[in-house]
Amino acid sequence: MKLLAFLLAALLWMPLQANADPCNSRTGSNATVIFPDSVHTMTDGTPIADGSQLSAHTDDGTCVGVMEWRDGAQALTVWGNDVMTAQQDGFRDREEMTFVLYTPDASEDLVVEFEFVDRGSPFLTEPVYRTNGMYQVASITSTDVAPADIQSFDRTSVSYQHTSGESGMTGASPNPFNPQTSFDLMLQESQHVHIAMYDVLGREVATVHDAHVNAGRSHFDVEARDLPSGTYFLVAQGRDFRDSQRVTLVR
Repeated sequence: MKLLAFLLAALLWMPLQANADPCNSRTGSNATVIFPDSVHTMTDGTPIADGSQLSAHTDDGTCVGVMEWRDGAQALTVWGNDVMTAQQDGFRDREEMTFVLYTPDASEDLVVEFEFVDRGSPFLTEPVYRTNGMYQVASITSTDVAPADIQSFDRTSVSYQHTSGESGMTGASPNPFNPQTSFDLMLQESQHVHIAMYDVLGREVATVHDAHVNAGRSHFDVEARDLPSGTYFLVAQGRDFRDSQRVTLVR
């Protein structure tokens, strides 16, 4: 009877796991890893194919961030641990970050290492997690580490959209844009929020908002009439959350 109960519980648990999206847990704390236009191959000259997926993992293998590789500058959001939950669901402070690259034509995933550029604040150069940290990648190197302990995830379930019930931005629209784009900000609690646009070097090029925002849904317009074409990152940061997204200005 106990065995039957165990098998029934396992059958009920497996579909839930298959449809879960553990890589985008939106725990409230995060950091951003930036890949400029110059980083599109491995250090051995192997190009990274569009459609590849790059994921971030904790020491125990849990996936806490994922992005689909594409041409041009881009960014990966990695999530920090939620101290209000019993299980580890993100990086702990100063925990080493592990990254895994999956390419559709490869026989297995690759564990990769990044060299980060030292451009001063707010950039970090150690491969360890810091809440609200920004990291700019200079190079990507594959390692000899086997990804056997990296927990797999359903890659088709990965979502980059804002999850209802959590503080954060909706996707900017239109994107690409010229010269204006818009997004909504969802807040669970009223608080001071700084929203700014950064270039691929991490420089703040435009302040969208820097004042109190009420709880609920608020609308924001982003004007970029004086900026050149290129890739930018919208970053919204409040007392209890930080969210970022990539936008492209096309003249």
